[in-house]
Amino acid sequence: MMPAHRTAHSGDKRSEANGRQPEYRRAGLLLRGNRSAQQRARISCSASVRDWTPRISVVFSDPDGAKKIANFESKDIDQSVKDQIIASGARPVLDGQVPDYTLYLNTPNRKEDAYLGFQQALLNDIDGGKPVSVADINLGNDGTADPSFSMPCSRTAT
Repeated sequence: MMPAHRTAHSGDKRSEANGRQPEYRRAGLLLRGNRSAQQRARISCSASVRDWTPRISVVFSDPDGAKKIANFESKDIDQSVKDQIIASGARPVLDGQVPDYTLYLNTPNRKEDAYLGFQQALLNDIDGGKPVSVADINLGNDGTADPSFSMPCSRTAT
């Protein structure tokens, strides 16, 4: 008799002799033939998501801020963000491509006139139902987020 806490694994003769199938077989991963429509849909969906590579557009609160080197970084913000997008499995959008979503990035020491346009673009995308994400790397000396950056985002949270 197999202990209750033991998980059956592939090739586990005791579990197969006791009429138990290993976990992966019960999950339908190796069952062939009589798969339900729901099982086939799950497998198809998993394959589709696995093969999907999101394209991300980045909008900086100040275009000049993209060329600055952020705290604790060795390269400019633009290159650092691109590297992090690629490391996540996504890809930066190329010219002429439509992004899957847009990352709005609040950069340190931004110019206020550029920031106002940035805020308006963010609000327009949110109001238009476009998928967006936000990141704030304009941290204060005490490590807190930029309070003016949270205001446009909080207006849509209600």
